[in-house]
Amino acid sequence: SSHLAQEVASVQAAHPVPHFSSSRDAHDGMSASRVIVVGGGLAGLSAACELLERGCNVTIVEKESNLGGNSSKATTGIAAPGSSIQKAAGVTDFGSDLTGEGGAAEALVKNGPKDVEWLTTTLGVSSELVLRLT
Repeated sequence: SSHLAQEVASVQAAHPVPHFSSSRDAHDGMSASRVIVVGGGLAGLSAACELLERGCNVTIVEKESNLGGNSSKATTGIAAPGSSIQKAAGVTDFGSDLTGEGGAAEALVKNGPKDVEWLTTTLGVSSELVLRLT
């Protein structure tokens, strides 16, 4: 109803929520779907990227003034043995110290390098990643 729309508009005016928008034309020439992603943490940003790659118009609604959520506070890093970042630094790492830790660790060893490649190529964050040897 129009009363509800007016109330929502007044709440939004009193408490603005940062939002970030981007769009890409659909690959098939049809108008792109419009999608709202709630939350600009790692999961929300990943979802937004996937949707953009599929040609959707994406709006991210985030309560904080910066994107990243709890992931932006993480300092332990990503296990990515054999990633291009390691190779560029002359590091040879097969993740053998992690593979004996169980299925979750093996999945990290297997998927970590692909995740880093996705972050660096799709999101373009290579200049923000720092190689840490443990």
